[in-house]
Amino acid sequence: MSVLKIQTDTPWQLIEKSKEKATKYTPASGTVAIENIKSNKRKADEISSDVKTDKISSNVKADKISSNVKAEEKNSVTVTSNKRPNINLDIQNQDAPIGLIWDSDDHSCAYDALFTILGDIWVYNPTTWTREFGLMSSFANKLCLGFQQVSSKKKDFEDARNTVRNILRIKDPVAFPYGTSGVDMSELFVYMFTGKSTGRFKYNCTECGTASTSPTKVTTLFTITQKRYDSIQEHIDAVNNKTKKCTHCNNNTSRTYNYNSPPRFRVIGFTPNSQDIEVSKTITLKTDAGPVILPIRGAIYFSGNHFVSRIVSPTGEVWYHDGIETKRQCIREGHLIDFSENSLKHHGSKGCVGVVYSV
Repeated sequence: MSVLKIQTDTPWQLIEKSKEKATKYTPASGTVAIENIKSNKRKADEISSDVKTDKISSNVKADKISSNVKAEEKNSVTVTSNKRPNINLDIQNQDAPIGLIWDSDDHSCAYDALFTILGDIWVYNPTTWTREFGLMSSFANKLCLGFQQVSSKKKDFEDARNTVRNILRIKDPVAFPYGTSGVDMSELFVYMFTGKSTGRFKYNCTECGTASTSPTKVTTLFTITQKRYDSIQEHIDAVNNKTKKCTHCNNNTSRTYNYNSPPRFRVIGFTPNSQDIEVSKTITLKTDAGPVILPIRGAIYFSGNHFVSRIVSPTGEVWYHDGIETKRQCIREGHLIDFSENSLKHHGSKGCVGVVYSV
């Protein structure tokens, strides 16, 4: 039976203004493998392009940062601790994220890729993240309750996954079928991360002082439907910089996000028309209380009817997971400073379809 690991929370900070069929996985030179369990294959539908959802800075301490790393990159990775939590999603793997094992009967790679990332975020502060995920949707809340049961040895990691999968299927059996039919990652993002509003758009006129709030809800999902800029951050900035005419003086008003609570988490979704975008190592969110920086914690990749993921620890260690090939284990690929934002767009032949950012 599996065990989870717990650690105290890292406070958010405000920044001051001034299948294709799976082939045998071969770790790259220099990667370190962790121990493991069982194997198989998976199918998933192509990512659809019709999903549209409207969508700190703690400086990182890495074990080693070379002297020629750009100054801004040194400040772009967040650290909570130099050690992993004291409990994890599997008692045998204390030094690496724990991966979900693919279900060969009811293909599960979409869930495996996403939930492995979420599990590695949750273990660093279960109390905080159970509350935070509960503010996103009932499905995210249910997943965290499953993590709690894993930590108390009442269920396995795969049981926690399957519980949420079953609830999703009841809600939408077409989008979340059993068997070998595929799952659209963009649909999974929508159900997991848009069920509840996390805030509203706020418009402020610098000329007459008029302030207004948009009825459009803000959620933890930001979907980029079309590539218009090179990076994720540039797309976020373009949305942040949108203006509208003041209803009183007709001058342009500036737009900020009025969050219900300080933002700690964001998912960026892509469509087939937006997948060739550089994966920013951090993103800056514009809030009415000031900018908030979130570091990358994971990325999901897809091609050939199969999803895999990278998990990024708070210290910047990068791990690879494939529920078919690596199963329970995650393979260390290096440190985040070893990767360019351009290289994070792909994992082998697979393209990035989603990125998770979190404190």
